[in-house]
Amino acid sequence: MHSATDSSIARMATPLGEQSRTRNTGGSTTRGTISFHEPRRRIAHLFLAAFLSTGPRTRTVWVCPDDYSEIGDECRKMADYTFTTRAYTFHDDIQTAPYTFHTVQTGPAPIINVFYTENVCPSGYNLEDYGAQGKICRLYGSPPTAQVKDPAPAGWTDNGTTYERTVQVQDETLDGFTDDGTQWIKRDDPPSGWTDDGTRYVRVTAMVAHTVIIYPVPDGRPWRDLHSFLGQWGSRHHLGDRSCPHRRRRAHNPSFSVPGSTQCLLHCSH
Repeated sequence: MHSATDSSIARMATPLGEQSRTRNTGGSTTRGTISFHEPRRRIAHLFLAAFLSTGPRTRTVWVCPDDYSEIGDECRKMADYTFTTRAYTFHDDIQTAPYTFHTVQTGPAPIINVFYTENVCPSGYNLEDYGAQGKICRLYGSPPTAQVKDPAPAGWTDNGTTYERTVQVQDETLDGFTDDGTQWIKRDDPPSGWTDDGTRYVRVTAMVAHTVIIYPVPDGRPWRDLHSFLGQWGSRHHLGDRSCPHRRRRAHNPSFSVPGSTQCLLHCSH
């Protein structure tokens, strides 16, 4: 069984001057030869023959997915490191310090020895002049003293045995974190499917197949036949200015065009 398309393609192999057409005239069928004086039919025929001779084909190409870069035979995506931070935490720490003391004198120094003198006292003695009563040399002993506890320093209290204060102390750095001086910080592990190349996170994937359509290139004998006919027919009908002969108006159909000066030829209608 042949389809209408098969029949059309088969007729393309027949020279146009020898093609025939069928016309139904009230029960009887007549066959006639297509005349070369039917330029639009001739152009359509040549265009179809050229198009079928170089119909679109497909090709499989391998490309990287969106957001990936092709590096060698791999597709790679890069991402900057991400980090997790934690604010410092603190705990109370009770600090103690021993008492400090100072010495105070508790009474007068005792007199160990005393004698009158005319003017001079031995070393260690004090010369005391009492005027008319005379001069006396006196030897004093050490005055009595006592150790007195100092008051608690500012910010400290006395708990009865030592000085004491409570201070906030920063906790030890969390496991896996470092201290940057203002907070604890650590670099996150690569997300699932990613690796760490030492500078960034990297994800590698394979190229994916895409099918692309390769459209016909206007080349080969069918296209040359079409161009030759258009050149000959167009020169006879003064189509250099792309105007339509015989007062035919042009139909705007931008989706239907072929190489060469065919806009008017294909789009002119009565």
